[in-house]
This record gives sequence, structure tokens and C-alpha cells, in this order.
Amino acid sequence: NVVFRIFDSTEDGCNLIREYEFSCSEDTDCSIYDMTVLARDCNDHNQFYAILKFKTNHHGNHGFRVKVNGSILDTLEYGKDFYELGPFDGDCETIYKFLIQDIQFGDCAEDFSFPAKICCETECNISNPVVSYSSCVEGKFHLTLNFDHIATTQKFRIKINGVTKGPYSYLDLPVVLENLEENKAYEIIVWDIERESCRLILTLPAIDCTTGTGDEISKAIRVLSNNELIEVVLDEIWLPSNIRLMDMSGKIIYVRESQSVNYLDISSLPSGMYLLRLSNDKHNYTKKILKY
Repeated sequence: NVVFRIFDSTEDGCNLIREYEFSCSEDTDCSIYDMTVLARDCNDHNQFYAILKFKTNHHGNHGFRVKVNGSILDTLEYGKDFYELGPFDGDCETIYKFLIQDIQFGDCAEDFSFPAKICCETECNISNPVVSYSSCVEGKFHLTLNFDHIATTQKFRIKINGVTKGPYSYLDLPVVLENLEENKAYEIIVWDIERESCRLILTLPAIDCTTGTGDEISKAIRVLSNNELIEVVLDEIWLPSNIRLMDMSGKIIYVRESQSVNYLDISSLPSGMYLLRLSNDKHNYTKKILKY
């Protein structure tokens, strides 16, 4: 044992005495090796158990400690083929590091780390947007936006051409974006407030409002569609022109020069809303096509 005494140089009565016990480690051939920790499937509480296996030579007689990320989890006895540890949170954030340490021989230890985070929670996802448009009034229209969402929090924001709107509650879906302008393309970004990397980006093509049923331009177009085919019949006023079919994100599916009668095969496309756009030097026309 070692005794330490600390005292004031002018007053011997002012002192502190402490005795410490030191023990030297015994020489040993103890070794722990071939250590593995296998994470089991997640349970309904977003937690998981882990299976610990290892081999040892010349271990001590007092068992071993298991530490997880620096904290003692348990003290166990040798002799089992494997040990079940846990439960642990599969929080998608923590990387777990395990340490086995022989109690009698403290230098006899081994560690193991999971190579990646364990994620029991469903990953946040915003997808499958559905967009619809109101009729135009003085060159302006309203846009209604809906979408699917998984493992989101409570609220989201929308940025449309750089202008942020919201927050909105997911319970309020669909949301209406008012007073958008014709002949103007829009980029719409939707993101979860607490999980900002969970987002959806839409690029919507410009909408032309000149599509009234009494307008000579729109009368010169006849569009018939079913789940297999879109038929577009054009009068002379539309020849020549460019025909484009786009999804609601702005991705172009078909683009071609028009003829008097045009057929677009949509049999292989997924269900949803599409935009049919015709344009030439003088006119633009946009029609929504719904495939069931």
C-alpha cells in the first residue's frame, strides 16, 4: 500500500492523509479472440438484441465484463456458446462498440464494432406527388398538391421558385398553392421540418391558360385518350407544331413533330396524371391526361 500525506508548510495540523491500495497484475497467458457480435432483427419497439460469440484461452476465474460504448452493460460467467445482449435502440444514429474484459486479468480484453448504424425506424420518405390545376382567372390559377409520406414527423414546408411557404401539417393534405402565373415554370420543393434531408422536388412546366372551349385555337385540337392510347387530331392552324407528353415532375416522356393525326402509346406508363403540351410559333396548348 502507498500512503500520501499533504500538509501546509506553516501549520502541521492542516493536513490530509490518503492511503491507496495497488495490486500488480498477475502474469497470464489469458487471451480473448474471434469475437463477433451479430445484430438480430428489430422488434416492434424499434430495438434489437445482439448475439455475442468469442473464444478464450487461460481466462480468469471471476468472469468477464461487457462494455458497450464505454459503459458496463453486464458481468457474465464464461462457459456459454453465445450470449444475448440488449435490447439496444436502433435509432439510425448510434454506432455500437462492444468490449469484453476479463475481470481477474484486466489486460485480457477484445473489442468489436458494428460497421454501420443500426436503423430500426422506417426511413423518412416523401413521394408519389399528385398535382391538379384549377381553371384560370385573368392568367392565374391554383395548384393542388398531394403526396405520400412515410416516417415523417408532424409538419413540412414548401418552397416554390425560392419562396418558402408553411409550415403545414401532414393532416392538412392536400394543400393549395394559390395565384400561380400562366406561362411560367415552377420548381416545388417539399421537405420535412425536423428531417430536412427527407424531401421531394418537382419541376412543373409552364401552363398556358388559353384553353377555353369557345376559343378557336382550342377548337382546332381534339384529344381522345384511354389507358392504352392518346389520339391527337389537329386542324391546319396547329400545323406544324411540337407535341410533348410529360409527367407531373416535368420529365419528358414523348416529344415529336405533329401531323394531322397523332397517336401516343401510354400502355406501359404507370397510373397517374400527365401533361400533353402542344406548341408552335404562335400558340401553346396544355391538357391534363389522367391514366387510371
